[in-house]
Amino acid sequence: MKHKEKLNKMGKSLSKKLTGLLLAVLVGCLAFILLYPVLYMVTIAIRPSEQLYNPASIWIPRELTLENFTECIDTMKYWQSMGNTLSICVVSAVLSVCSCMLAGYGFGRCTIPCKNVLFAFVILSIMVPPQVIILPQYLQMSSFDFFGLGTLWGMITGEKAAVNLLDTNWSFYLPAMLCHGIRGGLYIFIFRQFFSGMPKELEESAYIDGAGSFRTFFRVILPNATPAMVTVTLFSIVWNWNDYYYSTMFLSTRMTVSSALLQLKSMLSVQYGYVAISDPYTVLTQVQAGCLLLIGPLIILFVVLQKHFVESIERTGLVG
Repeated sequence: MKHKEKLNKMGKSLSKKLTGLLLAVLVGCLAFILLYPVLYMVTIAIRPSEQLYNPASIWIPRELTLENFTECIDTMKYWQSMGNTLSICVVSAVLSVCSCMLAGYGFGRCTIPCKNVLFAFVILSIMVPPQVIILPQYLQMSSFDFFGLGTLWGMITGEKAAVNLLDTNWSFYLPAMLCHGIRGGLYIFIFRQFFSGMPKELEESAYIDGAGSFRTFFRVILPNATPAMVTVTLFSIVWNWNDYYYSTMFLSTRMTVSSALLQLKSMLSVQYGYVAISDPYTVLTQVQAGCLLLIGPLIILFVVLQKHFVESIERTGLVG
């Protein structure tokens, strides 16, 4: 019996060690897959272009340089484009949180006619690719008519009054104010799920104390919605920061960091007659440096707010 117990203990310890070894190998493989692009960008960005394909230095270059970053900053007008990006990201995030929070509260806690049908349209907005509706959005921003008042004014005076919002930040601010910014439907879904999981006793106790709907929302519900607000704020900042589709469509003279990186290759080209020629080595090193400049602030933001972000994701119940 003692011999069998020893064998069982040895078998259990061996299985635990093998399981731990397999998990370590799996985590190592996943970490390598995730970190490989970043390591590739770093090792290409910090080497001179003439040392790009030196077989003697594959990962660690023999010569280190920051010239690629300085030239990339000048070519992309990095600080100017970063200022434009921050103005779009921060203001759009605040507007998206305020508008989508009210919409999510209405879907999660209020009794609204045809609420399920309306929420189905919200889910549909998540599924529809932006390329499908970009043309009507562009036409709307190029000739913005608020509630048809410009058309009504044109019927009276004979000249339609419309505002061109292209090449301005208002082409991002207005959709965010109306829950139609980048991933607006997903933000409503997050707030709706969070508010649906809150106990109804919080509101009932506030109503018993004489508080109305607005006072209950701002004094009771809103202070408890910090995890969902943090999650939506971070998501909005990251997606607006990485967005190049809307920024290249709506902005022509004012570039963001992502749109400047997208145009970096053409900026590095030299025009000879009708042909644009560029050095592929210089383009590759500076594009990788530009990618690091693009993702660098996001990495810093995640490192600083990692604890709050993970806690917010856990409390909102968002997975996948």
